Amino acid sequence: MGYLFLFLKKSRFWMFFIFTVIIILVLHGISSLQGTPLQAASYSYQLTRYDKRTQTTIVSIPSASLASSTKEQQLASYYYWQGKYQLAIDLWESLLKSLTPVESIKIHGYLGVAYQEIGQIGRAIHHFKVASEFYSAHPHTNQRQLTEVLIAMGQTLNELGQGKRAMVPLQQALSITEDNNFPRLQTITYRHLGTAYLIIDEFDQAVTAYTRSRELASVHELPLELVRTLNNLTQALVKRKARYQSQATAAATEGNISEENRLLFLAKQNHSLAKQTANRALNLSLKSQNLATVQAMINLMQLEPQVDYRSQAEKILLTSGNKRTVAQLLQSLAQLESDPKAIKLLETANKIGEQLGDFRISSYALGALGRMYEEAGDYPKALEITRQAQWAAQRVMAADSLYRWQWQAARLYQSTNQPQLAKKAYRGAIATLQKLREEIANASPEFQIDLQEDIEPVYRQFLGLLLENQPKTPELKEALNVINQLQLTELQSFFGDACLEIKQAQLNNDRSLPADTARIHTLILPQSTQIIIEWTDGSISSHAAVIDAQQIQQKLETWRRQLESSRIPLGYRNSSELFYDLLIRPIEGDLASTSIKHLIFVNDGLLRNIPMATLHDGQKFLIEKYTISNSLGINVKFSQPTTNYRASVFGLSFPVNDFPALPYVTKETQGVIDILGGKKFVNEAFTVSNLQQEVASNLPVVHLATHGQFGGTAKSTFIQTFERPLFLREFEQVLSQRIDPIQLLTLSACQTAMGNKRAVLGLAGVALRSGVRSVLATLWSVKDNEVVPLISRFYQYWQQGLSLEEAYQKTLIEFLHQTGSHPKNWSGFVLINH
Repeated sequence: MGYLFLFLKKSRFWMFFIFTVIIILVLHGISSLQGTPLQAASYSYQLTRYDKRTQTTIVSIPSASLASSTKEQQLASYYYWQGKYQLAIDLWESLLKSLTPVESIKIHGYLGVAYQEIGQIGRAIHHFKVASEFYSAHPHTNQRQLTEVLIAMGQTLNELGQGKRAMVPLQQALSITEDNNFPRLQTITYRHLGTAYLIIDEFDQAVTAYTRSRELASVHELPLELVRTLNNLTQALVKRKARYQSQATAAATEGNISEENRLLFLAKQNHSLAKQTANRALNLSLKSQNLATVQAMINLMQLEPQVDYRSQAEKILLTSGNKRTVAQLLQSLAQLESDPKAIKLLETANKIGEQLGDFRISSYALGALGRMYEEAGDYPKALEITRQAQWAAQRVMAADSLYRWQWQAARLYQSTNQPQLAKKAYRGAIATLQKLREEIANASPEFQIDLQEDIEPVYRQFLGLLLENQPKTPELKEALNVINQLQLTELQSFFGDACLEIKQAQLNNDRSLPADTARIHTLILPQSTQIIIEWTDGSISSHAAVIDAQQIQQKLETWRRQLESSRIPLGYRNSSELFYDLLIRPIEGDLASTSIKHLIFVNDGLLRNIPMATLHDGQKFLIEKYTISNSLGINVKFSQPTTNYRASVFGLSFPVNDFPALPYVTKETQGVIDILGGKKFVNEAFTVSNLQQEVASNLPVVHLATHGQFGGTAKSTFIQTFERPLFLREFEQVLSQRIDPIQLLTLSACQTAMGNKRAVLGLAGVALRSGVRSVLATLWSVKDNEVVPLISRFYQYWQQGLSLEEAYQKTLIEFLHQTGSHPKNWSGFVLINH
């Protein structure tokens, strides 16, 4: 028994001795590491956001030495460098409880980086914010550490897509780096600033910031930072090229050949610069191959499909350890591979996500894998993996990925003839999108998900499912609600915010209609155009026009050109009758039997750019049979219309900024004053300041006789004042300052981009958001000598006590019956009501 006791005693001694030696060896190993996570990150830590807006954003965050750290802190650092991020986090979180506020600041920085690694960006931001607030409150502390934390904050906000918010800490960091001569940090800051601009689609500023980062990296001989910056600059040039191409297409649609050629030249120039930049990044990094090398290879393969670095890139990635960036680059590489290889890469990326506990990474890898099986027609396998992707996204409440896999599941259920499950999945995807839309707007109004590619198809595919096979009233009601959500989402995309505040008005959920009124919704779907009609008694009906989206777009563009040109006097008639047959003919009997007198059109796509007054039944124009107005379909509750008709009238007759003179504007503006009364500001008096002051005076009518352009974005939409263009966002601010809503806003010399389906959206949207009750505006330029009598007659009829709709109808009928009249002279005016 005594020998046994002695053996156990010695065994415990040796166990303790061996454990002590292991700890010493571990800590010795830690001391040979590059330092803290923040410090070593200067050389090897990279973070890439899987998001096609930012492509690859590689971030470096340096810090101070851990020479004076405790053993627990060193052990936490060891766990971090072994890729055991959760263990490191647990240790650091426990240390925070025992440290003083001053001692804990560095730990907050380390936690920020560690939480980034496992994809918990919200917690990362929290810890960076705590650290930055401390350093800012203690200006005599280490300025380098403050700069590091500010850069980390900016980079993390960039990863969330909050470029505008990221600029605040990055600009502060930039100021410190310039004052304290921190060239490396200055280089990094400019790179992140470029990414912030890239996120909000300010491509020129992004290129400028990246170029400055590139210059600093070259001058101060920072090869790794130079490669990273060149990678980001490549992405910015590719983005700018795509924008030029999109703008060139719009210019071609509008017949502006010289502008189209200019933009195509710029697109080609940016493509060439992107290839040069990608090649330089790759050549600089080949000797010391790392993850930045892989990104350069991927960039170059995307620009030059004949170039093949796939095997080299894969080899680097598979020997780079289990890092978040590795998983994300594997996903990017998979997009360039054939199916078997791509599947293997995505499975590896998912495995890394699982090992890191990064459910966001796993979600994207699994979702992409599910999409591959979907495209291969293996729907059961695709559905199984897509469900796993949904689960992973739900674990971290990642709405930006969750809606994608809910949408994917909906398509799969639809493909396997399970319509009820498909509808349920679509509803889930749209609910997630609505939540995401609000979160993005609240956090960063400037960040948008791509509407055309990422959002709009979800709504339209669901609507197609709801409206197939002679839908009943419940399906039609749900469809109208989804259409309304799509309209709000389009407005958010156009204006860059959630449109949650509508000045001077309240959203009204009551969809009841005035007597003798029908509301007609058009919806352009891939294989058909759906028409939904809301009737005065609350009932809803629908019918489908069997014409696909591509055909209807071509026919609408042709019709618009025919309406604008009188070269062939009756050239428009076939189109006017065709669309009457598609939209109105199927409900002629119901319109007559219910004694409908007024039609409200809530149009979709390019149908918004066509005056519905020109629909023709073979005998009469539609405007001869009904009063007509247009709407976004978003019900708004206004006070009763005023009987005060006084107007604030502004006009510009001078040629300015390539716009021709409008010599009849003087006569037009005086005519409005003679009829309505009010105040007049013409030419030099038409300043932004005078417009602001006069709109604030609360006269019920604002009449603007000046050139204006309504394009596909808020940045391409403006009205011309004597001093300068007044762009849409500022124009909205001017209109929104009133106490009482504007009863009527008239724009008598504006034009909308013919081939852009969102042009009228801006015109109607700014009125809705500003609390303007009604808008009378031109879809295309009308000769100003023809505008004067039409506008005068409209105001005369309105002042006589007719409603705006009745005054609009009587005016158009009077002018269309004049000898030699053509729709280009009278139908360009549209009335928009809310």
